[in-house]
Amino acid sequence: MQQLFRWLASSVDFAHALLMLGWGLGLPLLFWHRWPKLSRAYVWFTIGFVGASVLSQLAIGECVLTTLARRLWTQAGGYRDDVPFVVTCVNAVARIRPSTRAAVFAWQLAIALSALGVAWHFAREGRGRVSTPGPGQRGTGERPRAELNAKRGRPC
Repeated sequence: MQQLFRWLASSVDFAHALLMLGWGLGLPLLFWHRWPKLSRAYVWFTIGFVGASVLSQLAIGECVLTTLARRLWTQAGGYRDDVPFVVTCVNAVARIRPSTRAAVFAWQLAIALSALGVAWHFAREGRGRVSTPGPGQRGTGERPRAELNAKRGRPC
């Protein structure tokens, strides 16, 4: 049974690390819109990831995945430090151990950057649209691509 808990704890830690890595590496997609569909998908991933992180921080004082992994490691007979996952992850990758205060500050800075990026994405995406026509009016509510490109100074 301990083997199962060890495997589950490792899986939660691995998934947590992948989610954080994907979130961190994808941050430029919020500002650089070369691939609009990928940027849009990343925006929704970021909203969910950051939302879950902030809500779990408010509810239990840390990420729900950190709590789950720690409990699984305890059930497996192992030990997990009582620190945020990011501290454990940085220690494993870079062999340095930041303080919990520094890790939380870096996390809050990254959350703020994400929020600005999401706002930037929605503001930029919203620039290409005009108001939706009212009842009885014709039109799709979107400007033709040629008109948008001309306004932005781009060739058709």
